[in-house]
Amino acid sequence: GGSGSGDAAARRAAEIKLSDHTAKNALSTSRNRHDDKDLLNLGAGLFFGVQSAFFFLTARHSTDVTLMLHTATVRVNEDADGSVSVLPAWSDSGVTVSLDGIVSLYLSFASVHHLSLLVPPIGRHYKMQLDDGIGAHRFFEYSFSSAIMMLLIGIAVGVRDVEMLLMLVLCLTMCNLLGLLAEYDIARGVRFPLAHFVAWLPFAAAWSVVWRYYLRVPADALNASVGVTLAVIFAIFNLFGVTQVLHMAGFFDHSRVESVYVLLSMVAKSTLGASLMFGLLT
Repeated sequence: GGSGSGDAAARRAAEIKLSDHTAKNALSTSRNRHDDKDLLNLGAGLFFGVQSAFFFLTARHSTDVTLMLHTATVRVNEDADGSVSVLPAWSDSGVTVSLDGIVSLYLSFASVHHLSLLVPPIGRHYKMQLDDGIGAHRFFEYSFSSAIMMLLIGIAVGVRDVEMLLMLVLCLTMCNLLGLLAEYDIARGVRFPLAHFVAWLPFAAAWSVVWRYYLRVPADALNASVGVTLAVIFAIFNLFGVTQVLHMAGFFDHSRVESVYVLLSMVAKSTLGASLMFGLLT
């Protein structure tokens, strides 16, 4: 009896050892499989960092824009007969922002994001999530940077109302958070997650405002170069959603789709920055 129980304990110990060895091999394989992401994130971080420094150091006062903030107030009206009435009114105040400074802001945020993924604790979590088919780090960065990019696009086409610009920012933030929910659903095996399709609604709302402001002038006064630039940036923004559709359809695995998103991010952010730098969007 003692010999039998000893053999069982030995087999159990061997199984545990084998299980631990298998788990370590799986973790090692996962790390090796995502080693290319370290190089990709390093390159993206430096790429965005250099651009951010350039826009910050070469910021031009010609890109300063005054935005209007409408504040509810009251107006006291005294009539000729001496009667006094209190009427609702609006008070306007302005805040000046630098477009070059805002470009530098979203580029620096993107740079810090990509370089932070090289820090071991963050990098490990990032790669573990990639194994599960989730890019939460990416979508949180997008929630900020793409919202700031939408702010810039709105200002470039003539939106000066702070409340309207805030709506554009919130729409893009909501779009990206819904995209993250869709990615969680895709990782769970949901073929066509509802969150993905709902995410197109705030995206469409934001871009409909942009196009309405661009088209508000008479046809003979439209700036064609601005229209073409807007169309290019609009197409690039759409490619992020198309990429998630291809991911849903199985054309990209979890590792490859991450690389596609990073490359698209580099193209989108650089295109917007260059468009403002060379006056193609103003």
